[in-house]
Amino acid sequence: MMDALVLDRVDFVKLLLENGVNIHHFLTIPRLEELYNTVGIILLQQRKTRIHNENPKSGIWLPLLTHKKAKKKKEEEVEIDVDDPEVCRFKYPFHELMLWGVLMKRQKMALFLWQRGEEAMAKALVACKLYKAMSDIKQFICFISLLDQSYKHDEQVAMKLLTYELVNWSNSTCLKLAVAAKQRDFIAHTCSQMLLTDMWMGCLRIGKNPGLKVDRKTFFRKIPIGKRFFEFYDAPFTKFWFNTISYLGYLMLYNYIILVKMERWPSIQEWTVIAYILTLGTEKVRQVKVNNYLVAISTFLLGLMLRLQHEPYMGYGRVIYCIDIIFWYIRVLDIFGVNKYLGPYVMMIGKMMIDMMYFVVIMLVVLMSFGVARQAILHPDEEPTWRLLDLDRSVKINLMFTGANVFSMFFYDYAFLGSSSTPCGEHLYDEDGKKLPPCIPGAWLTPAIMACYLLVANILLVNLLIAVFNNTFFEVKSISNQVWKFQRYQLIMTFHDRPILPPPLIIFSHLYILFSRLFRRCGKKKQEGELDEKDRGLS
Repeated sequence: MMDALVLDRVDFVKLLLENGVNIHHFLTIPRLEELYNTVGIILLQQRKTRIHNENPKSGIWLPLLTHKKAKKKKEEEVEIDVDDPEVCRFKYPFHELMLWGVLMKRQKMALFLWQRGEEAMAKALVACKLYKAMSDIKQFICFISLLDQSYKHDEQVAMKLLTYELVNWSNSTCLKLAVAAKQRDFIAHTCSQMLLTDMWMGCLRIGKNPGLKVDRKTFFRKIPIGKRFFEFYDAPFTKFWFNTISYLGYLMLYNYIILVKMERWPSIQEWTVIAYILTLGTEKVRQVKVNNYLVAISTFLLGLMLRLQHEPYMGYGRVIYCIDIIFWYIRVLDIFGVNKYLGPYVMMIGKMMIDMMYFVVIMLVVLMSFGVARQAILHPDEEPTWRLLDLDRSVKINLMFTGANVFSMFFYDYAFLGSSSTPCGEHLYDEDGKKLPPCIPGAWLTPAIMACYLLVANILLVNLLIAVFNNTFFEVKSISNQVWKFQRYQLIMTFHDRPILPPPLIIFSHLYILFSRLFRRCGKKKQEGELDEKDRGLS
């Protein structure tokens, strides 16, 4: 079996398994380590042969390198009791062998081992994640066909498979593994979307599916009024709308405090806004998702500290308030993620902003090159002062005429140089006998330079940006349905784990969670103490 695995003989491995070889008894920790080391040596020898053929002198150093690595590995070895079956063997040996096949880039062997053992869907998702991490061209997409077969056979069993906690994969679920591997096809599958719809509606869901219908006895059973309220408000659908209404009310109060005159001490409306932001920050810290709101919350707190001071710092704090509201309005785009049509457009905007940043860098290079050249030609006698850091008129003129046409810029340069009304020249005098100023050397080049700038900026770069935006639009549009369903999963999971009350009332939910955990921990310690006393009494 060891030779068949090392030599990548899939048929021999299949034959041995069919003739009674027990993989649980075969695969041990030392043998798995030997598999990794043996295949690693074979790959290194192949690389050595390839490098030696390309450069014969480079093969001299490989034996020394392998000897040092082997010596270092031998020093770091840990002793394992080979006779202990609990320590030496694996609970899921096909999991380990499939991972070995994926990491060693043995596609056929990995595919064969994937078909054996338990948790086939989870193994397929993990293999896909590993292949993506290794940037391999091959795709391990067997999980789609497996999910199709499971869903066609039994919808309820397939939905349970998606939420089953996998002990051998860090208590994760197939849905989480698919999200980690960024498999939009898996999330967009009908089975996954049915499960997400049930999670989204919570106990408010309507039994459209056969597995979700209830009989009359269950329908007419008496449910306590407290449990009814809890099930209604605990649904992610209800939490979403409560938080949305709360957020819109917060924005209205924020608009009010920056549009009216700011008093010396905060008003009730401003204290409400402060409480909302502080409690929202507490919730983001609890969710370990503070990065998304870090800039907005930090900017507001900075403005709050300045606002509580005397003038002129209070005015500075008000200005920071006005700037900070921009970030909070941008967060409204997150609400659109629940909509099937607006969600993909939000993603398009994000991708286009990234594309535009690269364009701005290129545009800045072109702008600086032509602007500095034009400034240097038109102002040859500039003194070495800090005023040089201000790009003065040339860059501003370039920015002003970026959207103009070439002829308007020609006219501006012609009027600026005064070629038609202000004569110049060496040893020349005007009609009144005054000496004419000397002509600026190379001034006639500025219209030509500006024409080149406008051709590059207005025609080449702008059309390039339009083409990039067009490509991004069609790229996202082709997968808009999958993108929306993937965003929908993230939104549902966010509100599934969020407390019932929205900010700023969410502080009461935080206190309830804190005290309930403290009481649970105290009760657990008390129970452990009672068990210790019983053990002492028995001894």
